[in-house]
Amino acid sequence: MILEIHVRASPSNRKLLTAIRGSLYDSVRKMMDERVGQYVNELCDILKPTRGHWLGLLRGHHTWEFEDGTSTESRMAQYLKCPMLGDCAIIYLRFQTDKKNRESSTLGPWSAKVDAKIWLHHGTGGGRTEGAPFNTLGHISKSFVANVYLMAHTHKKGAVPIPLIDYEMNRKGVVRS
Repeated sequence: MILEIHVRASPSNRKLLTAIRGSLYDSVRKMMDERVGQYVNELCDILKPTRGHWLGLLRGHHTWEFEDGTSTESRMAQYLKCPMLGDCAIIYLRFQTDKKNRESSTLGPWSAKVDAKIWLHHGTGGGRTEGAPFNTLGHISKSFVANVYLMAHTHKKGAVPIPLIDYEMNRKGVVRS
C-alpha cells in the first residue's frame, strides 16, 4: 500500500506558521504539535492491521513539521515500518519463482522472474482542463519507463494504457521484449 497523508496545513498556512513560530510561546507550539500528533495516532490506530505491508509513503504538501524535526509522514512511515519515499520515487518489484516451480512451469524459462516498475509522485496541482493531470503523466511516461504511473494530488480518476516497448536481457545476453 502507498499512502499520502494530509493534515490540512497548506503550504501557505505553513509559511505563515513558520514566520511566527519563533514568536509563539512554547506552550502554544507544544499544543499545536500535540494536536497534530493526535491525528497521526488516530490514523495509526486505523492502519494498525496494515503495518509492515507498505511499499512506502510519499510526502504530501499538507504536511506538519514537528518541533523535534519529524513530520506527519516520517512518523507514519516509522509506525507502518516502511520507507519514507519523499516527493517522487520509483519502486522496482521483482517476483521470482524458485527453481523447482520454474522447471515445471508451462511459461518456460521466462517464468523465473517478473519485474514491475512503479513510478509515483506526490503530484502537482493546477490545470484548467479535465485532462490536465494526465498531461503531466503523459510527459513523465516519455521520460521514465514504468509499468504503472501513480500521481496523487488530483481528484480526477483515470486509467490509460501506454503502449511502450520495454526489454529485458536474460543471463545469456539475449534480449527479449
